[in-house]
Amino acid sequence: MGSWMPLFLLLVLLNSSHATGPKVTLKVKLREAFQAKVSQDSSLLHMLQKICILLHLPPGANMTLHHKGPPHHLTCRT
Repeated sequence: MGSWMPLFLLLVLLNSSHATGPKVTLKVKLREAFQAKVSQDSSLLHMLQKICILLHLPPGANMTLHHKGPPHHLTCRT
């Protein structure tokens, strides 16, 4: 439980809907206990929506969460 499990969060910030803007990659390590809590798809998408708000990402910013399971995609709608 005390060990850190790598969980990679890829944030792609776009200036336009044509994917011509700058790209930023953020790698985050979360605790194994937290990863177990967000194992459901709806919880992962909810977490990504909170990240949009916390990082003040512009509307239309695309995020992809990479982990052991399938990737999860979200477009920020702030």
